[in-house]
Amino acid sequence: MLTFSIISLMIVAFNVTFFSVILGIPQYFLSKSDNRWFGLILPILSLAYTTVFSLTVLLDEFYLGSILIFLIFNISTIIFLAIYWYVRKHIVKKSEIRKMTIKDLE
Repeated sequence: MLTFSIISLMIVAFNVTFFSVILGIPQYFLSKSDNRWFGLILPILSLAYTTVFSLTVLLDEFYLGSILIFLIFNISTIIFLAIYWYVRKHIVKKSEIRKMTIKDLE
């Protein structure tokens, strides 16, 4: 019985990671947009989904596995936030370089 639950958790973790990679492409382009809030759409939706899902599991019965499920499902949220921070860091750096270049030309 324990082996079955571990295998099913591994399958769920793989599926969550697989779909996170697929949705990582739109996340990259949303993060690249001029409006910084567009890049936070997928992480917020992912966090909301995992919170609602975990709360429905917790309402039935609290057990330690529900916390593990919450953490596994938030792998996608962490991936989306990592993409967002990486892209925004480069955008800010390019913006600062552009401002310095404009000041040098004056």
